[in-house]
Amino acid sequence: MIQSINLARSGLKARQAQRLMHASHMLNTAVARSASTGKDGARERQMTTSQTGDYVAREVRPGVIDLSVGQPSPSSLPLNAMAAAAAHRLGSPDAELLLQYGPRQGYRSFRSSLAAFLSQRYGSSVDPDHLMVTAGVSHGLDLAVGALSRPGDMIVVECPTYFLVTPIFRDNNRLTVVPMPTDTNGLVVEELERWLAADPSHRPRLLYTIPIHNNPRATTLPPERRRLLLRLAHRYGFQVLADEVYQLLSFPPEEDEAHTRSGPSFASSSSSCSASSSSSSSLPLPLRCYEECDPRVSRVISFGSFSKILAPALRLGWLETPHPGLMERFRSDGVVGSGGCIAQLAAGLAHSALELGLQSSHLDTVVRPTLASRCRTLVAALRREVLGGG
Repeated sequence: MIQSINLARSGLKARQAQRLMHASHMLNTAVARSASTGKDGARERQMTTSQTGDYVAREVRPGVIDLSVGQPSPSSLPLNAMAAAAAHRLGSPDAELLLQYGPRQGYRSFRSSLAAFLSQRYGSSVDPDHLMVTAGVSHGLDLAVGALSRPGDMIVVECPTYFLVTPIFRDNNRLTVVPMPTDTNGLVVEELERWLAADPSHRPRLLYTIPIHNNPRATTLPPERRRLLLRLAHRYGFQVLADEVYQLLSFPPEEDEAHTRSGPSFASSSSSCSASSSSSSSLPLPLRCYEECDPRVSRVISFGSFSKILAPALRLGWLETPHPGLMERFRSDGVVGSGGCIAQLAAGLAHSALELGLQSSHLDTVVRPTLASRCRTLVAALRREVLGGG
């Protein structure tokens, strides 16, 4: 990651340093020109790279493109949409009860709206009873790990993996983290199979994967590896924690830029998940769709979040499992038992964003187009200014 382009200490040759400096300037300019706020942005405001003040977790100073900061640009945060959602939800009948302790799993009408949205976006059916509200993916992972493992148990992770997830496993839950190799197609499941077969002591309790648009390698796990992974999970008795936070963020490549494709072209799944006509054929369905078993004994727990598709400060996400026994273990968590739904008010706001079409509009007119535009700009700059391409 590039925290800031400090060329004096980079060790680059002068010519390379000039190219990087020019690329940084060009990207900064391109980003500043791309301020589009879609339907939410009747207000037109100039976009800058500056994010400072009491509200932000990581400050970004003007003139610096900090690629290590995983927070969206202020121009892509839907302030007007959230104001409309809040007015709609808090003005509804019985709105005062939204401020009450909520059902552990999240209130049902919200889960129904979320399930309908996910069914359309995933291209496969989602059952509201299979969803539970979380305070984002990190909380969901911590909840699941706490319910499904004990200190000293093994968890397999991709190498490399999302750098902030390891402390959840190792420090919070005292698990033994076992890295497994990856390649340009993601987790090398064949290597996992060899490792599992090599020694009876190689018995992980859990496996964590980012199967689509992997962070940091940007890989997408192909169908044949997905099926093998899930067969191994059933054979050796481990649960698969599927971090599918990027499942909804795919955008198509330009026709003349096939090499920028986010992943290979595939979407075939097991018969347990039937793709709808609205689903894309260029990317896989959620990981659970490749599991060849009765869903009630599924070994996949999927995690998603509104942080990437709406607003991080909602601290709102979901986990999905069709396994009733696992869901009951998550519902029985001590924190959830004491406080009820972990994000009741945020769920209410997101509920209205879904019902009013604000979530779909924001995703389709702001989030995905902005990601696509910035990706093309960055790739073009790197090719031209760093690699010396035309």
